[in-house]
Amino acid sequence: MLTINLFYRQAYGKESINVYEDGAVGRDFVFIDDVARACKAALDRPARTIRILDVGTGRPTTILDAALEIAKLNDAPPPTISGRFRPGDVRWAVAETDDLERQLRVKASVSFEEGVRLLGNWLVSKHYV
Repeated sequence: MLTINLFYRQAYGKESINVYEDGAVGRDFVFIDDVARACKAALDRPARTIRILDVGTGRPTTILDAALEIAKLNDAPPPTISGRFRPGDVRWAVAETDDLERQLRVKASVSFEEGVRLLGNWLVSKHYV
């Protein structure tokens, strides 16, 4: 989330988004409404024992693709790949959603493109950018 907010702030200000490493770092960006649906489903279907479920889309979006989409939404310059490395950063983090779908019958429905557009509108409406 922090990455998306930072990217949106840069693009909204017509700056080139600074992308670390090579831009091929993968993340599973899930929209908050999908997370809320998963939480509600977990409350509606309580576990008999401890369970751990990944909540996400199960689909990776590279950091570069995220930056490109946000730049496009804001008519900002293309992102700049800095090559800088963040110590401790994970190269690939994508949710495994099979158990979520099987146990709670929940699947994320908001695409990255739609979610980032909705988040951007919210950030602007709240004067966070």
